[in-house]
Amino acid sequence: MTETDRETRAQTNPDQLETLLTSAGLAGQAVQRWLDATSALLAGLSCAPESWAAARAAASQCFELGNDLLGHLPARPRRDRREQAAAEAIYASLRDGRVRFLRAYSEPIYTELTDEYHEAVRADDLVYRASDRFLGLTPTRAAVEAECQHLQKEKDGLEIDQGLFFSQILAHRRAGAHLCWAMLRPRPEAYEPGAGVDQVLAVVEQQQ
Repeated sequence: MTETDRETRAQTNPDQLETLLTSAGLAGQAVQRWLDATSALLAGLSCAPESWAAARAAASQCFELGNDLLGHLPARPRRDRREQAAAEAIYASLRDGRVRFLRAYSEPIYTELTDEYHEAVRADDLVYRASDRFLGLTPTRAAVEAECQHLQKEKDGLEIDQGLFFSQILAHRRAGAHLCWAMLRPRPEAYEPGAGVDQVLAVVEQQQ
């Protein structure tokens, strides 16, 4: 078994994962808090559904603790092999948790983000609104803009996290249909006072 294979398997074994992360210089207590939060979240999602408030709190704690660990690692271009393996393991675990959480609670998440379906929120606004209201669920605008300054090979792939969010929202029948409807509507500037027919048509055309 190669070193890469061992590191990949460690992602699914809490004890090995803890060793992998601490060997990259992350504090043992911080790692354990995140592992405990991850276990609590997954346990809650795998049994009888928790209350929405409890599940939301568990998810936020897990995602925020994981992001905090990532924040203690160097940026990708400056990571050594162990630090990069640690980052990949954290990202993989966080993404798994986010998908499971979204799969279970996409309805209440989307309901809150759209004021109970009364507001048409376009995709770019929706994903950043999610990052504000559900900490750690999606990358913040600042984080995405910062990563855009790097070459592709130097990125951690924050767009992946946004894609996972949209995949689960679109997979929900009602939420997905509502988001598609919101994306087909003219942009807000088309309704500005003084906007002529030509301006409205131009805005609609840009969306097609």
